[in-house]
Amino acid sequence: MTIKEFAARQALKQLMPVLGKMSDQNFGRALAIGKKLAPNEFARYFLDRLTVMHRENHPTVQMLKRVLAIPNATVRERLVNSVLIKHHW
Repeated sequence: MTIKEFAARQALKQLMPVLGKMSDQNFGRALAIGKKLAPNEFARYFLDRLTVMHRENHPTVQMLKRVLAIPNATVRERLVNSVLIKHHW
């Protein structure tokens, strides 16, 4: 595990419980901030697509919010680590 990956995991670990409980308006704002802080072009593109889907009220965004709202931290972290971090960072 690289330092960059470790830092991303730690940041997401703190933010995940909050993201799942945010209002739709604040979730959109968080996506915009994430796009500005994204470490590479792929992450910016990924967050840009999520922002577009959020504006269109796409079911994928609703599913993502449900995953982020899972009360079991271990399950939530494993899902995000395997899907978002390991495959895209």
